[in-house]
Amino acid sequence: MEEVRAADGPVLLYERPYLPRTLGKPDHAARVAVAILRPPMDREVGRQIARTICDGRYGAVILSSPDEFADVLAFRYLPAVRILPDAAVPRTVAGSEPNPNLLYRRRPAGDPGPDRRPAACGG
Repeated sequence: MEEVRAADGPVLLYERPYLPRTLGKPDHAARVAVAILRPPMDREVGRQIARTICDGRYGAVILSSPDEFADVLAFRYLPAVRILPDAAVPRTVAGSEPNPNLLYRRRPAGDPGPDRRPAACGG
C-alpha cells in the first residue's frame, strides 16, 4: 500500500483496481472485468491499457505476471522490483490468481528507455 501511496500519479493495479482508490488514486478497469468481455471488445480494452502505459500516464504499475504488457512496460517503465519476498506474498483463499507483487516505476525524465518503440505504442 505504501508503494501505491508514494507513486507520482495514478497507479495501475490491474488485478486489484479498488486498492488505489482506497488511497485517493483514480480507479481503472479490472482484469476480471476485461476477461469477461467478448471479442473484439476485450482486445480493444487491452490495447487502450497498453496505450496508457506507453504514454506513461501511471506513476507506477503493479502486476502479478512479468509477461503481461512486457514490451510496453520496458519502453516507459523501469524493470520490475518485487514488493515482497515470494514467501510473504498473501494469497487469495478462492481462485488461483497470484497477488500482484511486481512494481514497475515510470522512467524518470531524461531516461529514454529502449530505442525501439513497441507496436502497441505506435512504433
